[in-house]
Amino acid sequence: MRPAEDPEVIFFDIGGTLLNFNIEPSALFSAILRDHGLPVEPAVLYRTMREVEADFPVPLGISAQSEGAYWRAYDERILERLGVWPGGEVLDEVARRFRTELTLEPFAESLKVLEAVRSRGVPLGVISNASHGILGDIKRTGLQPFFKHIVYSQAAGAAKPDPRIFREALNRFGVAPSRAWHVGDNPVADVEGARGVG
Repeated sequence: MRPAEDPEVIFFDIGGTLLNFNIEPSALFSAILRDHGLPVEPAVLYRTMREVEADFPVPLGISAQSEGAYWRAYDERILERLGVWPGGEVLDEVARRFRTELTLEPFAESLKVLEAVRSRGVPLGVISNASHGILGDIKRTGLQPFFKHIVYSQAAGAAKPDPRIFREALNRFGVAPSRAWHVGDNPVADVEGARGVG
């Protein structure tokens, strides 16, 4: 039985919180652009990717009919913000290389943390800005058994910090915002988003 002060549910973000990329995506994106004569520093790409993440996938990603269309819309938005348009063949290469070279793996402590929290009897859920591919990543990395509900932006039709995605997750558990915790790595999407719904 869990202590009264424990929350009724704890939500986790996935990318950057429980799972980490084997290669920093901004570094890979930068290398691909550089190969095509478009020098954009990884640090600039990193900042731009975080900015796009804060308002994406509204509207393009959510309406995407496939995983590939989701990520192409995301990549196009990044390049648009940078004022760079390398052409469709470069976007094709970005998609191919990200698919073949980039993987998400658990941080060393992720499974231990989830096991420790679950042992206290607290139900766990996911709130993540992600495409449908998140379901495969969660299953492949052994995280799936820990979570009762997985709420992610492409399926929810809203992306953090939009309150709608948090409310959907809360509704699935039937829990008031004040009785839930959210764990994430993004100050805007995760921290401001969670605080915005209480």
